[in-house]
Amino acid sequence: MEVILSPSSHSYNAGYIAFSVTKPFDLPRHQLNILMGIYCGFYITTITVVTVQFVYRYWVVVHIEKIKYFEGWRNIFWISYIVCIAILWGGGSNYYFATCDKYSEKYMENVIFDFYKVNTSEITCIGIIAYDSDNNFRWFNLASMWSISVIMSLQYCIMLYCGIRLHLSMAKLIVNLSPSLQRLNKQMFKTLVIQIVAPSVVLTMPLTVTFYLTLLNIKINVPTGIILCGFSLFPCFDACFLMFTVSDYSNCFRMIGIVFASIEVLLSPSSHSYNAGYIVFSVSKPFNLSKLKLDKVMGNSIILIKGNDKNKVSAIYSGIYASTIALLAVQFIYRYWVVVHIERTQFFEGWKNICWVLYVFSVGAVWGTSNYYFATYDKFSEKYMEDVILDYYKVNTSDITCFGVIAYNSENKFRWYNLTSIFDMTILMSLQYCIMLYTGARLHLSMNKFIVNLSPSLQRLNKQMFKTLVIQIVAPSIVLTVPLTGTIYLTLLNLKLNIPTGIILCGFSLFPCFDACFLMYTVSDYSNCFRKVRNKLSNVSKVTYSIAKHVSTQMPHSQSVI
Repeated sequence: MEVILSPSSHSYNAGYIAFSVTKPFDLPRHQLNILMGIYCGFYITTITVVTVQFVYRYWVVVHIEKIKYFEGWRNIFWISYIVCIAILWGGGSNYYFATCDKYSEKYMENVIFDFYKVNTSEITCIGIIAYDSDNNFRWFNLASMWSISVIMSLQYCIMLYCGIRLHLSMAKLIVNLSPSLQRLNKQMFKTLVIQIVAPSVVLTMPLTVTFYLTLLNIKINVPTGIILCGFSLFPCFDACFLMFTVSDYSNCFRMIGIVFASIEVLLSPSSHSYNAGYIVFSVSKPFNLSKLKLDKVMGNSIILIKGNDKNKVSAIYSGIYASTIALLAVQFIYRYWVVVHIERTQFFEGWKNICWVLYVFSVGAVWGTSNYYFATYDKFSEKYMEDVILDYYKVNTSDITCFGVIAYNSENKFRWYNLTSIFDMTILMSLQYCIMLYTGARLHLSMNKFIVNLSPSLQRLNKQMFKTLVIQIVAPSIVLTVPLTGTIYLTLLNLKLNIPTGIILCGFSLFPCFDACFLMYTVSDYSNCFRKVRNKLSNVSKVTYSIAKHVSTQMPHSQSVI
């Protein structure tokens, strides 16, 4: 939904607006407003799912007999609860009570045009204006705020009640456990606490503050699109909380995916392929930065900006993409050394980790710098893509932040300056894959010798872990590398095509949470659990279908049609 809408938001005095300048599938404005309401519904779904998890965990420890309500067809109750809350939040609170009317559009018109160069009458938007022109409350808009407050308070009351009761019960239960199990249970409870605090910090507090600021009618004029960053980041936080809190996981690499997603929300990038051209662009202007600075943020991993102050370093979008792949290559080296050259793992300890940080950083720097210098759009590039971008996105290429490749000039000759960017990226990516394939192959051969003397269960586990390793090469190839490589090299073929390729950028954001999914799918202890849940859901759907079919056959024809 976020990739389709690329939403942003803005606070101005007594007003708050969430909006989208895109027009996916060329839908009319009222249908896009419905999509905006659905997007808001998914936001509260994230909180509601966490609430249901708290109920489940509380019952597992304190009321084990109630677990039956999470089995078989009874799961429908929890799904219905989540869906109903989403409908109330997205459909009632946001779509119905917070739709922008003429007064709202007029109130925000000049501000939105100054910051984003679009008219409020032409964009998809929802929002709150707390006061009318006579300084009286706009009760219709405020009904949205109050209903949102009630729904959110309900979720937090459930989580706090279950969390406190769970803490008191666990304190009694773990007394007779071994010290190591006591420590693990305390770590897990700490994770539970963080799972209340984190959505509060990332999702709830920023939104609540932004909403209630409208009541104060303070003189502010702030782009608040960064708040929407939390909506995208939260789904991968659950695994991060576990890794940060449980000591066995705490040495994992942590921040690259989070930084990448943050920059993506700031820029809301999209992309488009047209004949011999490919463009990555952003129509937003976070912090009211100039086009030159935004180009650096879009294309470069480090740019040294000379001025009266010391050199400033901006860590940014495309370079962090390359850093993700480089980080994976470093993980492969570590796993290979753990099994084959255990003495070399000393290079991953203490201050020596700086070498690997520098390697990852350098790959990102070279990749991003290549994009910034060799793939920056010149006058010919802007002219080449001008009509296409205007038709699809209603913006001029001269006004947006962009980089990309146009393979041929007007005389159908190679534009070598642009193609240098492709060659640089190919070399960097090939280096990372050579490292992963070499270490992976050597690790496989060494493991075959190593696991001969292990028990059958440990042999099976090691094979599953190696399978995970293989998937960790294949997955980024499918999600990150192949789509990007295909799009870039299509420019050389100069085919007659005109395709919005923004969906490819979705994979960049999704990848950080894939690693845990691959592990859960490959290791049998996890996959068996998933199959069990899937079979139960399948049985529920079959029973539901059979009942519906039986009821329909018993009805008169007219009733059946109705």
